[in-house]
Amino acid sequence: SYANHDWQFEKRITVGKEPVAVLPLNNGFSPFNIFCLGVDKNFNGQFDAADGDEPPSWWSFDGKPSSTPKKVMDFEFGSIGFPFRPAIIRAGNVGVTRLFISHLNRIRCFNFDNGALLDDTVANFPAAAITGSGNILYLSIREEDKDYVLIYDYVQKKALDTIPAYKNVQQTILDGNNLYILCEGNYGKGDSKLIKADVTNNKHTILKTINLGDGANHISIEQYYNEIKDKITVTLTGSSEVKVYLKDSLSLDRTIKIPSSGYDGPR
Repeated sequence: SYANHDWQFEKRITVGKEPVAVLPLNNGFSPFNIFCLGVDKNFNGQFDAADGDEPPSWWSFDGKPSSTPKKVMDFEFGSIGFPFRPAIIRAGNVGVTRLFISHLNRIRCFNFDNGALLDDTVANFPAAAITGSGNILYLSIREEDKDYVLIYDYVQKKALDTIPAYKNVQQTILDGNNLYILCEGNYGKGDSKLIKADVTNNKHTILKTINLGDGANHISIEQYYNEIKDKITVTLTGSSEVKVYLKDSLSLDRTIKIPSSGYDGPR
């Protein structure tokens, strides 16, 4: 179990406004990259430094107590959205660690080590979230009449398969040959869903779909204390709950009630 001395405050670091993601450069915790949304003080979509506006930004930090973060770049004003759900494909697969983000109404690829733009148009459409492995991206696509996850080969720039999803697809997680797809549904209707699909050979088979509650917005695969890493944690803003499921069967393991209401629920 965790003890009080396992975590302690180290230092406060200064980066851009509205930090939205802290992503480790390697599989460990540091060094890491920090992404910030920036701010539009008067919500008019126009950059005005005099108003206190700030563009989205990317920072790197080596984690050393004596160091300070360094800005990698500024993005175009208002061009990074929330939630920010990029894909990182590590150097072991493709020679350089790549960062894929939905940006400027398309998918773009950057060198995760130094911020260099590697491909300005991986795909000429946006995605609500991206997951990646090898040469494959799993792109969460929202359209007016349907939501789906696209299995996409970013080297060939070719769609390989389409997985139907439910309303407001939020996020995917790849675990071996299984892809877990989180769909928020219609907020306030209690119809959030989690879909488990087999994606062997880049073709999908839906294995199971379960109802979650209201306003599901994030999933992660976790290890709890000394247990094996076989749990999926789901946060539900509308239901004010965190639910833990067994990832193989998608049966409910536990529910954690959060003392919140409305849009103040867990994220």
